[in-house]
Amino acid sequence: MKNIKSVLWVLSLIAFACGSGEETVQTAGGVQVKFVTKGDGEIPVHGEILTMNIAYSDEKGKVLFQTENGPVPMMFDTMQWKAQGLLYEVLSLLKAGDSVSFQIPAKDLFEKSFQVAVPDSIPSESLVSFKCGLVEVTTMEAYVSKQESGQLQIDSKIIEDFLTENQIETQTTSSGLRYVITNEGTGRNAQAGDNVLVHYHGTLLDGTKFDSSYDRGDPFSFVLGQGRVIRGWDEGIALLNTGAKATLYIPSSLAYGSSAAGEQIGPNSILKFDVELVEIQ
Repeated sequence: MKNIKSVLWVLSLIAFACGSGEETVQTAGGVQVKFVTKGDGEIPVHGEILTMNIAYSDEKGKVLFQTENGPVPMMFDTMQWKAQGLLYEVLSLLKAGDSVSFQIPAKDLFEKSFQVAVPDSIPSESLVSFKCGLVEVTTMEAYVSKQESGQLQIDSKIIEDFLTENQIETQTTSSGLRYVITNEGTGRNAQAGDNVLVHYHGTLLDGTKFDSSYDRGDPFSFVLGQGRVIRGWDEGIALLNTGAKATLYIPSSLAYGSSAAGEQIGPNSILKFDVELVEIQ
């Protein structure tokens, strides 16, 4: 099965490229790089994100690594890559749509690129064979936005299933925030720039509590709309007026994203907050 996957992976390298070619170039470090296909995509610049298919094997043909679950992201750092050996010297040649094959010494690969000792099972002077394809070049902002968009779809389905199972009706904002006003307040809604006092009880969807101002008997104070809290709060509290209470169902893209926050909140966590706008100052 592994051999079949390897064959399919190589075919996929050819499929995404825009044109065919047999050009061979030599890098400054002496690596012979064969272009299996030549793309017509963008040439990367410092700080951009490259998504790549990569596979490499030892001198006996044993696959040491291959990207089986989609391309892997790498940040193109011109200064750092210059000091990370022959692998990054080759990768620096690629533009979107290119796929290449090449060989580099195991000693250079592990000690300079991976910055670890060469495994005992691999002779230091043996050659490691690579097949690489640069699928896409994007800015960091575009890459993060794309990741958040995909995660938002996942989170929205989880929230929708939870609400349906518990027979909860909510309203939804354009960003994906779900909310229920449980108690109407008085006066105007809070606005960006207002200092607000908010009581809250925060849990995961499974009911795991991670924080509560009610437990401390002290509402939380912050300036609304200044990015001092998670985006789901900046948006959700602005829906309330003084004395209003609500439940907010916040997808991870409006919370902490792929980062963890303390022991209870893991990466891509959906958060549920019962909030009360105590005062607008």
